[in-house]
Amino acid sequence: MALVQAADQEPALRELFRELADGIILRAGKLLRNLNIEPTDEHCYQLHAMSVGMAMVDLATARKDGERRAARTLETALTLMTKGEGR
Repeated sequence: MALVQAADQEPALRELFRELADGIILRAGKLLRNLNIEPTDEHCYQLHAMSVGMAMVDLATARKDGERRAARTLETALTLMTKGEGR
């Protein structure tokens, strides 16, 4: 979180975060395509936001089941996206 806060003040760091975020979005799209889900930008943004949020919660709470919770949450999101493809 400190790096995110620093990026607010430092343009070079902000650009590195942009590159990181863009790379994650591209990989999210590839993941979805591999699961036979035609990704929208919103799908990719949702996966990115969810993964960052789950990582922050896991870091802050250090629960024993954090990894399992994150995996189940990702599975649920992907299942919902798959169901949305049938519309």
